[in-house]
Amino acid sequence: MSRLIAYIGSDPERLRAALLEYRALLLTAPVEATEGVVGWGIGFYQGGEVLLQRRPRVSAGVIDLFEVVKDLRTDLFLAQIQHTSESRLAKNENTPPYRFRSWIMVQQGSAHGLRKAREEALQLLPDFLKRNIRGQTAAEQLFHVFLASLHEAGRGHLEDPNLPPEIALRALQSALDRLRQLALQPEAGAEGADEEDLQVVVSNGRILISLRRGPQPVWMRRLGPTLGDRHHEPFRGVLVASGPGLVIPEGSSFEELPAGQAILVGRDLMPRIVPLDSPPGSPSAR
Repeated sequence: MSRLIAYIGSDPERLRAALLEYRALLLTAPVEATEGVVGWGIGFYQGGEVLLQRRPRVSAGVIDLFEVVKDLRTDLFLAQIQHTSESRLAKNENTPPYRFRSWIMVQQGSAHGLRKAREEALQLLPDFLKRNIRGQTAAEQLFHVFLASLHEAGRGHLEDPNLPPEIALRALQSALDRLRQLALQPEAGAEGADEEDLQVVVSNGRILISLRRGPQPVWMRRLGPTLGDRHHEPFRGVLVASGPGLVIPEGSSFEELPAGQAILVGRDLMPRIVPLDSPPGSPSAR
């Protein structure tokens, strides 16, 4: 059981109205005790601050993230429901979203190099990022390799509130390529042959990037200009959802993000779908 939800909108007061029609996407089937450990986390922006809510262990029942977010005054949040068969990983520090300064990330699935030993991944990081790692998950390692790639691309990029989403996407692809190169080293064994099936969403509170590699669908819905609430001002927003078993209503206006592509949303809230660069050494690389 896993679910990624990302939302960005033009008015923090209208989150409930924007999501009400799509509440089913934020709702899971009942959690059974035999399914392992299920938890959830959400990261959102309020008053210029990044706030996190995490529940690493949820008892049997339905998880309804709409109830969690409906009263928030925020124009952007990332949320994830995650399942793990290893109870030792069910801790706050292992529960997404992962955070560094204004950046947060959620991720599901797997990709080349994500299960590399912690020591090997740490070698890709400067000291100030190594000190930020709290947990033991591969997703947190990917997040910090992304931050390292962004830092290397420009020393002010980590703090730039007006960073173009294209730069963040290039850093995310660079992080995945660096982990892939680790996986292809001879000592990596069979990991380099694993099939990729990865969905990632990352944000600094002003931009949103969603990436898909592999067969698991990622869905996007453009929101607005009207929401059916008491406000008359035009609204603009984007909702992104992904997860096994996620049912998108037939005839709805959701768009599927093709594999090997990404959604970029800047401050104009006009989403663009762009192709990913082929990883070095892959059959499709030019």
